[in-house]
Amino acid sequence: MRTDVAPSDAFQCTWSSTLNTGTCVPLRAYVQCMTSGGNSSSFPSDDPASCPGCTGTCQDYCKATEFALSCGSHPTDAAATPADPFYGCTVGFVTPGATIYCCPCQ
Repeated sequence: MRTDVAPSDAFQCTWSSTLNTGTCVPLRAYVQCMTSGGNSSSFPSDDPASCPGCTGTCQDYCKATEFALSCGSHPTDAAATPADPFYGCTVGFVTPGATIYCCPCQ
């Protein structure tokens, strides 16, 4: 369970409905579960206050006042993605198949 997000604040984030029809996918949170053995896994979540099934430390890549925006990209150009492409978003992290942005809630 995250300690930086109050349960009453966990679902107060909204985004423009235009993002629901684009090539990117808006997500309430993109979380990382870090186990005591040093292993980690990252996955989308509807609840930024927890990582379902995580037995270690849970952390959202974005702030509590942000949502995640997952955009597919080619491995060769993922690192060159501009940092502010949508609605004041910043790059949260880059994977070989996608860039995850952190965007301010409306």
